[in-house]
Amino acid sequence: MKFYSLCTTLPTGLFLWLGFFIPARISPQQFNSSLALAQTSPEEIEQQCQIAALEAVSTIEDGRNVQVVDVIGIDLSSGYVGYPANAPMGAIIRLDGSATSDVLSSPQFMATVSSQIITQCQPVSLIEFQMNYTGWAEIYGLVDDSVVAFKCMEADTDANRAPWGQRFCL
Repeated sequence: MKFYSLCTTLPTGLFLWLGFFIPARISPQQFNSSLALAQTSPEEIEQQCQIAALEAVSTIEDGRNVQVVDVIGIDLSSGYVGYPANAPMGAIIRLDGSATSDVLSSPQFMATVSSQIITQCQPVSLIEFQMNYTGWAEIYGLVDDSVVAFKCMEADTDANRAPWGQRFCL
């Protein structure tokens, strides 16, 4: 398997940004403290995360008319309360193509892909699948040692962060 740098264009022309594994909004101390639990070097974590992201892209696209437009990293502290302290990061996987609705309509498939990424990439505890240029998104995350779909909750005008395991829905 070929390894790609943090920002790269895959042979298919897909731009894959893997820099989400060390986002700017998380201090090096926070990142290093979450890594200390895993007792794995940052380089090893980065390599594991790159492999997990590439495998996820392959799993999603294989045999389907769907393309992964990009993979974007997020800092969970800006959108959630009570997320796993040792896994403070998430990834958004934006999809395009005629089979995107099939992927977003398959909870089992999204849970499997999410589980693979979360298991292989220790700082990540949330995966959000989005249909490109729409508001359709499905979110899966690590709750009580299981990867589950986040439950919808009505948007609270006073809250700007959702409790872990839930998401704001329109």
